[in-house]
Amino acid sequence: MKNGMTIKKWYPQYTLLQRLRVSRSYKKYGKRDGMPLDVFLYYGMDRMTEAERKNIIRDEELPFFDRQFNAPEGLSVFNDKREFYRVFHAYMNRRIIVPSLHGKEEFLSFAKESPRFLLKPACLYGGLGMECIEPRGYNEELMEQLFERMVREEFIAEEWLSPAAEYAKIYDKALCTVRINTMLEKNGEVRIFAAANQFGSGESFVDNDEETGIWAAVNPESGLVFAVEKDWESAKLYEKHPDTQSAILGFQNPKWEEITALAKEAARVIPACRWIGWDIAVTKAGRVELIEGNVTPEIGIWQAMTGQGLRDYFEEQLR
Repeated sequence: MKNGMTIKKWYPQYTLLQRLRVSRSYKKYGKRDGMPLDVFLYYGMDRMTEAERKNIIRDEELPFFDRQFNAPEGLSVFNDKREFYRVFHAYMNRRIIVPSLHGKEEFLSFAKESPRFLLKPACLYGGLGMECIEPRGYNEELMEQLFERMVREEFIAEEWLSPAAEYAKIYDKALCTVRINTMLEKNGEVRIFAAANQFGSGESFVDNDEETGIWAAVNPESGLVFAVEKDWESAKLYEKHPDTQSAILGFQNPKWEEITALAKEAARVIPACRWIGWDIAVTKAGRVELIEGNVTPEIGIWQAMTGQGLRDYFEEQLR
């Protein structure tokens, strides 16, 4: 979340009187509780009832819920991409090279056949440390050196995937993923309680980059985008992608039934971890592909985009 947001910048269309009303609302409901103005504006709390404000889970509260829903014995699978591949490879159709499992010769074969591929740090998330490798002609000596670096610095290599045509129309330089938040409920059922698209922008080859990623809230039942993120610089809603001007609001995710079915099936693999944010993609080849699972999913932006707090639901699942 950015710092330094002002009422005037967040609501440039408001009159002075309207901004004064927001300011009074903040002093009464936000400042009273020690809440920064940025947070109050980010969640649109000036437009909420007291009950709606209390239902918002703030970022600093998330570690508590992480610990309650996700037991330590399951975390290693999600915190290490090598372990995640070992457990979930049946849901991952792309070629992935884990040095400890596949060895140098298999990597060299992979690199020789791949005009472009990704390197991912095994134990980082959010797109941090990812590299796009474009050999521009196969050089075995350089690829051997790259493999040694992968072993030394704990990287894995993955096949480059292009987005399905529906996503490429909006942004084609990165694979657009759908974040599916699942809860293994106390009654044993799996529920998708939040979903969101992640689009890249600029020249980024990563859709979940903290600086360039664009989020859009998706109806978990239909796969339709019904709310979008607000740009911190211009205070405008991302109803259209800033690079392509293609509509984000109202976008219909393809293969939605397959996406949600995959998330629900994956959610039962590690029952010790009840709340997972799954990143799933539909590729140019038409495959529905599991990218990764997150045990510290981003729900703050979902609440901000939709105005729908999740505290009541989370607390009910803990009773």
